[in-house]
Amino acid sequence: TWDESGNSASINYNRRQVLETNDIYEVLPSALFKLAQSYPFRSNSSEADRTWYELFGYSYTGQFQNQRNKTGGILDERLGLQHSITSDLSPKIGYFTVSPRVRLDSKWYNEQIEQFVVPSYSGGDSVVTQDKKQLSAVNTFDVGLNASTKFYGMFNINSLGINAIRHTVTPNISYNYRPDFSQPGWGYYGQYTKSDGSVVRYNKYQREVYGGADAGEQQNINFSVGNNFEMKTTVDPTDTTSKENKIQLLNLTVGTGYNFAAD
Repeated sequence: TWDESGNSASINYNRRQVLETNDIYEVLPSALFKLAQSYPFRSNSSEADRTWYELFGYSYTGQFQNQRNKTGGILDERLGLQHSITSDLSPKIGYFTVSPRVRLDSKWYNEQIEQFVVPSYSGGDSVVTQDKKQLSAVNTFDVGLNASTKFYGMFNINSLGINAIRHTVTPNISYNYRPDFSQPGWGYYGQYTKSDGSVVRYNKYQREVYGGADAGEQQNINFSVGNNFEMKTTVDPTDTTSKENKIQLLNLTVGTGYNFAAD
């Protein structure tokens, strides 16, 4: 870990061996690098004087993994490299903080699978799955928009040792969108036709270390309201050591969500 920048890196090796069957499952190796949140357009001005583009930030995570599984004397080796970049912006518009977000993922592989149907003499279909050596990348993205604010209510008690009770309300609404990456235009899913004429779609990268692209469109809207109740005690005038204390009474968040793209 680099303390000044907040960046970090790690490398690991893992091996599991079943002595009875001599099956071996190992990751040789797995590596991870994280680039902390960075603000490329930020100047040395104070927080109050910053312009909207100085609030633009991004973070990066890179992962590499090589899996080697030996079962029944057959070695299956799969490796992958994944890049993830998340960028966001948090300008304040009036009393509201509005935060657009974009996430990009890129998974690099040297293999994928291919499935096809072989008619069976006993009736029905037999699906054959075979590996196909091919360099390819699975590039996906999702976007979101979040808006939140905060307001307070104060109840002055001034009795029974209670000075006041403060109620903090934090409403939040967000929208997230992800396209359906199983559509043919993206090229991440294949398909085969069974003898009855039905078409089956399959994920070409379902066996790879980081998986493939998600199927199904997402259009989620979420709404939540946070409620925080705090109590401030009064100072005892007869006690010189008495101090004002803040006590949290209740912290309750209620939320709901809906996916417009679901059936």
